Amino acid sequence: MPRVLGIDPGTRIAGYGVLDVHRDGRPHAFIECGVIRLKPDHALEARLLDLRTGLVDIVDRLQPTVIAIERPFVGRNVQAAFSIGEARGVALLIAAERGIAVRQYPPAQVKSTVAGHGRATKQDVARLLRLQVTMPDGRVPADATDALAVALCDAVHSAPLPPPQANLLR
Repeated sequence: MPRVLGIDPGTRIAGYGVLDVHRDGRPHAFIECGVIRLKPDHALEARLLDLRTGLVDIVDRLQPTVIAIERPFVGRNVQAAFSIGEARGVALLIAAERGIAVRQYPPAQVKSTVAGHGRATKQDVARLLRLQVTMPDGRVPADATDALAVALCDAVHSAPLPPPQANLLR
């Protein structure tokens, strides 16, 4: 059974969400979600190192078979897009180190999959995600919800994976 780690990359807060994918019609199983909070007063390179440490812990503990991540979107804030790109690079490097498949989805596809249209608000995505995935009671951080939405997008749109590859860095 595929286990998808959805990642919402960031250099201040990075969200993650993990689902076990059922291909037999059963609902996909929620495993865990959360955020990695990075210290905003630290230099970027220190935050990226902390992000790597946090993501490696999650990957090693939860053993995903695929990492799903949004494709970059450059809106009006180019600097924010660069920062997200740097955080995405950390996640992609970890996937390569561990031989984990990576699938990327445009933000509009993630929103459309969860909420029915590509212009859904974060609130729409969070509300409709709860109808599709059994999540813990209480407040789930927005970045974790976004990551779970990416994981659900992958669960809905992905084909079965080929057998795992060996570590790409050997």
